[in-house]
Amino acid sequence: VLRTGRLSYRIKLRDPIAVPRTRDRDADIRVAMQRFAADLEWAIRQAPEQWFCFHDLWSEPGSAGTPGAASGSK
Repeated sequence: VLRTGRLSYRIKLRDPIAVPRTRDRDADIRVAMQRFAADLEWAIRQAPEQWFCFHDLWSEPGSAGTPGAASGSK
């Protein structure tokens, strides 16, 4: 859903994400999540000014890669 003006929105539906059901469940989920991430990236590229992340995504160097470590949140 993208905002086009005051109280005005455009809904853009993407193709359904079919999750395969093979013997490798982790790979099946990975494929579906990669597709979801691509669709989310598409939406952000359509209107990057409408995107805001409410969490720190990138940790500071030396924080062992802990998400949110930059602000001390968990």
